[in-house]
Amino acid sequence: MTGLEKSFDYSDWGEEYLSEAERLKRRLGEIREESRTCAADERILALQRANIFYSMYLECRNTGRLLKARGEHAN
Repeated sequence: MTGLEKSFDYSDWGEEYLSEAERLKRRLGEIREESRTCAADERILALQRANIFYSMYLECRNTGRLLKARGEHAN
């Protein structure tokens, strides 16, 4: 393990990413729910925002899982 790796707690860092992923997932649900009552042009914008949030959610979830696995492997 290098000095840089010792300064990071990958498991904790992974948990932070997973926590952020859950916040994004909740917000994604809110955006989707709000889009159901929007006018057509607003609905398109809301769904575009939802797609961005979904991409961010997946990125945080996958990064969190990878960091946690790295932390477990280091222990």
